Amino acid sequence: MGSATQKGQPSGRFLGVNLRQDRVSLADEELAKAINADLHSQPGTIVLRLGRTAQNETPLTDLAIRRIAKINSHRYRVAGQSVYCDDTVIIDGLLSTNLITTMLPFRPFADNTIWNFIADDAGMRKANCTSVGIWGLPEPSQPTVSIGIAGDLTGAYLAQYTFVRMDDDGAVSAEGNPSPVSSTATLAANILAIGDMEHPTDETTNALGIYRSVAGSTVTLLDTRIQIPSEITISAVTHNWEVTAVVADALHLHWSVDLGAIDVTGISVRARGTQAWEPTGTIEGEDELGYRGTNLWELSLEYVTTQTRLWAYASYITDVSLGELAEVDNGAPPNCSWVTNFQEHAFLCRDADNPHYLWFSKRFKPEQVPGDSFLELGNADDPLQCAGVIGGQLGVFARKMKYRVFGNATTGFSSMEAASPRGTPCPMAMISTEQGLLFVARDGIFSTVLSSPDTGFADRILPIFFGETVNDMLPIDWDLANLFTATTYKGRYYFSYAEEGQSAPNRLAVYSRDTQHWYHYDHPLNALYVEEDTDLCLGGGQDGFVYILESGSTDSGASIALDVETKDFQGDSKDIRKLFLKLKVDMNTLGADVTVKFYIDDTLASTTTVSTPGRAERLLPLPEGAMGHHWRVRFIYTGSTRIRIYQCAAVYLPLGAS
Repeated sequence: MGSATQKGQPSGRFLGVNLRQDRVSLADEELAKAINADLHSQPGTIVLRLGRTAQNETPLTDLAIRRIAKINSHRYRVAGQSVYCDDTVIIDGLLSTNLITTMLPFRPFADNTIWNFIADDAGMRKANCTSVGIWGLPEPSQPTVSIGIAGDLTGAYLAQYTFVRMDDDGAVSAEGNPSPVSSTATLAANILAIGDMEHPTDETTNALGIYRSVAGSTVTLLDTRIQIPSEITISAVTHNWEVTAVVADALHLHWSVDLGAIDVTGISVRARGTQAWEPTGTIEGEDELGYRGTNLWELSLEYVTTQTRLWAYASYITDVSLGELAEVDNGAPPNCSWVTNFQEHAFLCRDADNPHYLWFSKRFKPEQVPGDSFLELGNADDPLQCAGVIGGQLGVFARKMKYRVFGNATTGFSSMEAASPRGTPCPMAMISTEQGLLFVARDGIFSTVLSSPDTGFADRILPIFFGETVNDMLPIDWDLANLFTATTYKGRYYFSYAEEGQSAPNRLAVYSRDTQHWYHYDHPLNALYVEEDTDLCLGGGQDGFVYILESGSTDSGASIALDVETKDFQGDSKDIRKLFLKLKVDMNTLGADVTVKFYIDDTLASTTTVSTPGRAERLLPLPEGAMGHHWRVRFIYTGSTRIRIYQCAAVYLPLGAS
C-alpha cells in the first residue's frame, strides 16, 4: 500500500481562473472558479474583495446609470433618458432609448467655458451644469426687409442673419449657417429695415449676426453681430417703436402674443394681437399712441399664455463699411451617439441615417460641422460603433471591421483598414490606454495599436464568449452588448457584462496586468469610470446609485459572498487510486467562519468550518475510507472580513493503479 505521502500540494500561488482547460489539466496555480476573490492585491493569495460604497446620498430618479463623467469639477450621470449634473436633472426625457450616450469635455475657440458636449441620436446637447443648450446652431427662418426712415442707402438691398454665441467683448465662440436671403427692398436715401428675425429657442444662443448686401448685389456681408437683450419684460409689448426704431446698433422687438382665454367680467373671450415694427412712423392703422395691434394686451397682461419673440434691426452703414462674407459651412452636427476629440476636432459616429459616416467638426469649433466633413468607412451594412485615439491616430470601430484615421485640418483626413479586421459589438466597452485601444469582440478581448495585429488577453475565459457554461460560469448574453462597459484602474482591467438569463450586466470580469490572470466579481454595473482627480473607480448601478468600487468592506451594507474552487488535483497519476486521510489548509480567517468543502471524483466528501484568529495551518479530518482518483477544494464565505487563503493540500495513501 505504501507509506503516507503528502501529494497534490499546490505551489502556494492562486493566480486566477482558467475556463479553457478541464479541471484536471489546469496548472497548480489556476482556479476553476473565483467569485468575489481579489487575486491582484496579494498575488498568489485568495483575499475577499473590497466592497462598493455609494457616492450619492440618495438614488437618482432614473435608476439605471449608464454613463458617468466628471467635467469641470461637475459630476455628470446619464441615467434612463435623463442627464444629471451633481445629482440634479438638467435634461429630462430628451435622450434616446438605444442606450448609447457619450460625453465630451471641450472648450471651443473664444469660449471661456469647458462645456460638456452630449452626443445622443435623439438630440445633441451642450451643458455646463447651470445652462443647457443645443449642440450646434440651426439655420434661422427668412427675414423681411423694408424701406426705413431717411438714411444714406440707395439701391436694391437684401439681407440674412445667423444665430451666434458671443461674449460681452464680442468674441464669437460659435456661429451657425445664415438664414435664407430676404426679398429685395429698393431704397432711395433710406436705411434698410430688417425685420421678422427669429428669436433663438436655445438659452445659450445670445446674439444675432446681421448680414446685408451692397446695392444691387445678391451677396451678403457682415453688418454687425449684436447681443440679444437678456432681460425683457412683458411690458415690452407696448414699446414705443417710433422712438427706438432708428437707434443705432440696437435690436428692436417684434411680438406675436396669444393671450389665450380671458374671463372679462364673466365673459370668456379670445384675444390675440400683433405688434409690427414701424421704421417709417407712417404705417396706417396705428392707434393714438403710435402702437399697432390690440389694447387688450393692456387689459390682462397676466393672462399671456404663449409669446413668440421676433427682432428687427435698422441697417444704416455705408456699403464700403460692411465686413466679411457670411460662412455657409457652419452646419449643426447630425444626431450621433458617439463623440471623441481628435486633434481638437469633434469626431462623431453612430448616425442612424448614415451609419458608416464618420463626421468631424472644424478645428476648435465642435458646433460647426460642414456638410461635406465626413469620411465613409466601409458601408452601411457594417455600422460604425465607436472611436478612440492611440499614437496620433484615430481608431474607428465598426461591428465587423476597424479603421485607422490620420491627417490634420491642413492636409485633410484619410482612412485605411487596421491591420486586424476585427470590430466590436460593445461600443461602451472600448477604452483608450497608453498601451493601446482595449475592446471587446465576439471572440475575446483585445488590445490594438491599429498598425499591427491585435493582441488578445482573454484566452483563459474564452468559452463564455462562445456560449459555453464552464464550472458554473454562464456564457455572455450578446443581445445586451450595448450595455457592456469597461475601464482600467491600478493595474486591473474591468469588464462588466450580462450572463445569459439576465436583463442587465451582473458580472464583472477582472484581469490583473501583474499576474495576467482573470477572476470575477458579482457587481451589477451599467457604467464604469475612473475619476482622475479623486483617483476613484466608479460604477453606475441599476438602483440609482453611483458606487465607489474597491471601497469599504461591504456592498453598501450587504455582505460579500466568496466562492472559490481549485483545480482537480490527481497526484502523481490520474490512474492511481488514493485513500485520502487529511486535508491541510493554510488560512487566516481573522476570526470569521469559512466553509471548506472537499470533493473526491466530483462528489462532495466533507464539509468543515474553519476559523483562525491569525494565519495558521490546519489539518482537517476526512471521512474514513474516503477513496478516489482526484480531488478539489471549494472555499465559501459570506461576510465582510477580508479572509486570506494561502494554500491547501491533501494527505493520502496511493493504493495502486485502477
